Amino acid sequence: MFILSKTVKAGMLPFVVMISFIMTSICLAMLLSVYYFNLITIRYSTEARLMRNIQSAGHFVLANPPDFFEKDDIVQFDLFNDSEDSISIVRKRWGVLSLFVVEAFSGRFRKSDAFFVGNNSSMFPGSAIYLSDKGISELFLAGNTIINGDVYIPKLGVSPGYYNNRSFMGETLINGEIMHSQSSIPEINSEVLHFSSMAGAAPDLDFEDEMENEVSQSFTKSTRVFHFYEPMNITNVLRGNINIVSSHPVTISNSSFIEDAIIVAPEIHIEKGFRGSLQLLAGNRIEIEDEVELMYPSFVVCENTKQSSITVGDNCNVEGGLFLIGEKSNGEVLIGNSLIKGMVVSSGNVELQGKVYGQVICEGFVKHGKNDKIFINYLVDCEVNYGSLSRFFLYPDLFQDYLGKYEKLKSLY
Repeated sequence: MFILSKTVKAGMLPFVVMISFIMTSICLAMLLSVYYFNLITIRYSTEARLMRNIQSAGHFVLANPPDFFEKDDIVQFDLFNDSEDSISIVRKRWGVLSLFVVEAFSGRFRKSDAFFVGNNSSMFPGSAIYLSDKGISELFLAGNTIINGDVYIPKLGVSPGYYNNRSFMGETLINGEIMHSQSSIPEINSEVLHFSSMAGAAPDLDFEDEMENEVSQSFTKSTRVFHFYEPMNITNVLRGNINIVSSHPVTISNSSFIEDAIIVAPEIHIEKGFRGSLQLLAGNRIEIEDEVELMYPSFVVCENTKQSSITVGDNCNVEGGLFLIGEKSNGEVLIGNSLIKGMVVSSGNVELQGKVYGQVICEGFVKHGKNDKIFINYLVDCEVNYGSLSRFFLYPDLFQDYLGKYEKLKSLY
């Protein structure tokens, strides 16, 4: 009996060892599971807290007046005075828009966000037209011209005009209140007047001279700047924090797609049928062919000289604005039978054949007639309708010393 029992016990030893190993492995697996579960819980909890902090930073931006944030200055806060949860906020210039980049960080965990902002009201709320008073002519309306909204016009007033044997066809000249304008349009924001700063690129940033077929860059990262020294035709797909700078004319092909990028050149030409959202900054001339759609927020900006012009063809849809700004001169914004949703601002003249749902702010209107005859302060067969502008439209920081109130215009990746 003794020998048999000893033999049985010896035979059970491997089994006991195996059971012990399995139990130990299970215990270790459980401990590791608990450890990694705690890590994941901490990570998700931290990320959720960072997201709340990012949202708080966004609310802080929108709760303060626009002049609270100096351009390129980093504002940093220790949220709970514990040196753990902090946020940083920086306002940058991206064309005519203000761009905010906010970051929340806790230890080694970081989360960033970026967004455009705009003003919730214009410099002249409710106004369809601001025409500066040069003391030389009243505003003339001819043909099927419709003006809906208040107007600021010269003291000489508004009168029915006569153009190509046609007089004013409507019943009411102005469907809104008539007020007197000053001798010039409001002063343009000094940040906007410096085209180099509008491009959003740091002066010491390295330029690239080769561009892939598709380029995408987050606004939470540094700007990718491509510099070209010869005429170029853009056929690429460009998304996000991208700046194209050329010292020669640029053509934007209708085969390209551009979203939020900035194009800077002396002359810019957009081919018929192009569709995208972008900002154009030109020193001399911008030409937009027929059937082009520039989606919100798109802004077309040209520096004003006697030879400057922004030309929009027929059947175009521009959601944002056309801005001819700088020195007061006889540069022109020429709008064909197209629709502009937003603002037209000109330190020179405007010739309008189509419709503006929003407002026109300019030094003068012109109408080119036969035999090179120019009709001063004439609007013929066109429409300026402030009431048709979307209530969600937000205005860029275009004018100096106009504060307004910030609202988020577009969230960026």
